Formats: sequence, C-alpha cells, structure tokens
Amino acid sequence: MNEMPRQIQRSPFHPHHLLLPRPFLQESDASRQVPCCACSEKVQGFSFYCNECDANFHHSCAKYRTRAIKHSCHRHDLLQLGKSIIHNISCDACGEGGDDSCFSCKKCDFNIHPRCIPLSSSFTHKRHLHPFALVSSFVEDDSGNYCCDMCETERNPEL
Repeated sequence: MNEMPRQIQRSPFHPHHLLLPRPFLQESDASRQVPCCACSEKVQGFSFYCNECDANFHHSCAKYRTRAIKHSCHRHDLLQLGKSIIHNISCDACGEGGDDSCFSCKKCDFNIHPRCIPLSSSFTHKRHLHPFALVSSFVEDDSGNYCCDMCETERNPEL
C-alpha cells in the first residue's frame, strides 16, 4: 500500500526547498486552481506546495524520478521527461509538439526533443582509454574484429 509522504525533499522540479502537502483543491473552486510548476496542468485534488516560492505541484510531478544531463546545446542542466509528465510542450529547436519524451530546463522554460539535440563530435567511455570520435562514414569489413583506430586494441562491438 502506497502511503502519502509528509514531505518531499529534492524534487527534480524544485530541488532547493521542501515540498509540503496541501489540502484538496476542488474542481468547483476555479478561483483557487493553480498550474503545476512541473507540467503546467491545473492542480486539482491533493498536491504539494513550496511555502518559500508559492509553487504548487501534482503529487505525481513532485515525486517524479528523472535525471539531469549537461549538454552543450543549453547552459543549464536538462531534465529527461517522459510521457507521463509532458503536456502541451513544444520543442524549442524544431517548434513541433510531441508527447513521447523531451529534455527540459525548468529554469528558463527550454524544451528539446531527444532527436533535436545535436550529437557531440566526440565522447569518452569509462571502459576505453581514448575518446570516441563521431565520423560521417564507417566502413566495416567482414573480419568480425573491432579495434580502436588509435591504439589498435581490440574492443567490444557492443559498446
């Protein structure tokens, strides 16, 4: 049985302050309905609230588990959001909407589809000494051998 938490610490959408439970907001009380600071949908029913910022969150949004990434396409960390949390969000790169997934910056209301994020020209992997470089073409032979072009060490083809 899921118990309602008495407070939420370090919500991904409001990590700096404690979120406390808020009484039920009835659908009939339209003057008290407020948007959720995570998904922008109207908050109805039980919610969580930040007293310091006057910020409201759906219970599901306040407890949402995600991870933040740092990418060169934006100066702030981006939260990876899935279907259950994104509503009426358009991509700042292509201008199209979508309800599959996106990366979002809540500090400046920036949203981008995963397919619109530019690829890095190189990256590192903890299991290899040299950085991997993005190349425009790759010719694979039938030998079944996979080697690093810099050190010619055999590598795992799954990586």
